[in-house]
Amino acid sequence: MSAHAAQPITAQTGPDGHISVMLVDDSIVVRSIVERIIESDAGLHIVASVATAPEALAILERERVDVILLDLEMPAMHGLEALPLLLAKQSDTRIIILSANCEDGGTAAVEALSLGAADTLLKPGRGTFAGRFGVTLIERIRALSERGPVGAISEEKAPLRHCSVPDSVPSRSIGAVGIGASTGGIMAINQFLASLPRWFEAPLFITQHLPAGFISYFAEQLQRANERAIRVAADGMAVEAGHVYVAPGDGHLRVVGTTTGTRIIIDRAAMPSGATPSVDPMLASLADAYGPQLCGVMLSGMGRDGLEGARRLCAHGGIMLAQTMSSSVVWGMPGAVVREGLAQGQGDPAELARLIGRIVRGLHR
Repeated sequence: MSAHAAQPITAQTGPDGHISVMLVDDSIVVRSIVERIIESDAGLHIVASVATAPEALAILERERVDVILLDLEMPAMHGLEALPLLLAKQSDTRIIILSANCEDGGTAAVEALSLGAADTLLKPGRGTFAGRFGVTLIERIRALSERGPVGAISEEKAPLRHCSVPDSVPSRSIGAVGIGASTGGIMAINQFLASLPRWFEAPLFITQHLPAGFISYFAEQLQRANERAIRVAADGMAVEAGHVYVAPGDGHLRVVGTTTGTRIIIDRAAMPSGATPSVDPMLASLADAYGPQLCGVMLSGMGRDGLEGARRLCAHGGIMLAQTMSSSVVWGMPGAVVREGLAQGQGDPAELARLIGRIVRGLHR
């Protein structure tokens, strides 16, 4: 049973270099356990530990917070209701949903991610917080607190900034768009699709790192927000203009040209990136099928998945775009593409979508 009697913990923001964390959970037991986990890492600092979202909103008025751990089922205000309000107070804070409702296949996790949560983590049952959960929680907090990987090129020094492409890239028809994303990607994908010109009819292919149980709800959520037809990719499915194909959670989306058109293949082999689904095979197969008419878009995500596929895309003369560091939750995947000099344009998701329209219309210079 949740307890609310204890007074909230508040503290001044930690010393420079420390990651400030706020806990928002109506269970004093959960808060005390998570506090001990966070305090075990010298690089993390608890700014506040409160039982309700209104208390958290008040804290954000006076404290700078890097990461918020947010429960969903709470009195006074549900976590999903609170999430956009918290982000409105501090837009660059990263919110991890820590809830028993984040089980595989649950709709709450995908809904939270679409509202701007950076990550979700299943809250263990009582007595099972020790061990791997603590290690995972600290890893997630640290990863989300990085404003760019070590050695990352700043946006000011990165090539082809502010969503432009060089004059050497002519206006062209775009036959397909391949989108890769991971942490922070769901909101970015929604922003991208919402800003893509309605007249743009090339098929879109999406690989978003998500467990298999979440994919169908993710596709449903995309469908509710978009007029384009959204389909979870299946083996042998014919590719149609104006459709959006989402990689299933248990395999990699590939395409292959046939005498009757382009079809989808679901590949379940292990990939060097370790990700399932993986962006690399999707981009590589799209590059083989569409050549210079392929546009790749790398959105927010942890790691380097998609880098090899981006290399194949560029070798075939396609256009590679990447989300900026400042607009990414984690600038791992897009940052890897930029550091390798493969990105021909950078911008936030909405800018990248509009840029594709300008390239097709010859208005990008």
